[in-house]
Amino acid sequence: MDGDIKVVALWRYRKFSANGAPFVYQCTELVSSAGERESEICNYCVDILKAQNLQWGPTHTEIKYTSRFGPALIEINARWHAQNTFPVMVQCLNVDAVSAALDAYFDPESFRTLPR
Repeated sequence: MDGDIKVVALWRYRKFSANGAPFVYQCTELVSSAGERESEICNYCVDILKAQNLQWGPTHTEIKYTSRFGPALIEINARWHAQNTFPVMVQCLNVDAVSAALDAYFDPESFRTLPR
């Protein structure tokens, strides 16, 4: 859908330093987008995608949130999330990013029914 942006999933990861490395991923977790902070992050994500004029296809957007500054863009890429999140998304959300992208191109009505 031309310019119809959907935040399909919101993920939180945790890092820590270990074995001399400045950061090691501890976990990645799927989180609800229903909270006030999460809603702010999703709205920010949509705003930065619009600002970059990214209107077609999936993006992986990394946003850092701090209580002092709120959301801040770390990176944005025109690609899917690099981890295999498909099974978790389907089980928890009954949708996945690949199917959502295909629906945007081939089944616009289904895509429209996805929540923002």
